Amino acid sequence: QDVGLLLVLDQTGPRLRRIDHYSWWMALGMLSLLALLAWAFARAFTRLGAAAALDRARLDLAMRGAEEGFWDVDLARRAIYCSPRMCAMLGYAPDEGPRSIDEWEALMAPEDLARAREALTRHLAGETPQYQIEYRARHRAGHWVWLASRGQVVREAGGRAARMLGLISEITERKRMEEQIRH
Repeated sequence: QDVGLLLVLDQTGPRLRRIDHYSWWMALGMLSLLALLAWAFARAFTRLGAAAALDRARLDLAMRGAEEGFWDVDLARRAIYCSPRMCAMLGYAPDEGPRSIDEWEALMAPEDLARAREALTRHLAGETPQYQIEYRARHRAGHWVWLASRGQVVREAGGRAARMLGLISEITERKRMEEQIRH
């Protein structure tokens, strides 16, 4: 005996089908199983999100304690993420820092730019295990600050350079002391 209608979606398109008692309970069971799976996945993703947020908070605390900033460059898009600490080193609020490689290079001292590009090219070519350079960048207030930047390329499975991640330190005081020692 028929107990209801079930909407069936298949290659012929949507249609209504009469179902008996047994099919009705099977359909209800399948819907319950799907709802349970959706709930379990949502709960797992929520937990993963909370764990990732905790990891980010730990990293941020460690970076602030070490007075380090970090950067993340998407090489294909030439987009750069600068941590709030990195932006502060140059006098910028977190949402005001450079967002592209071109914007970052515009802040670099012209005398240091060629050397920085050379270090990047050598690292991307696999000639160096790490990108590492000291250079000057213009602070928002107009003066120069010395920065030490070190990072590493992340390659895709095929070997193509996809992104670079690294740390940055402000070393202006160290450079001043080195200059005093030389004179």
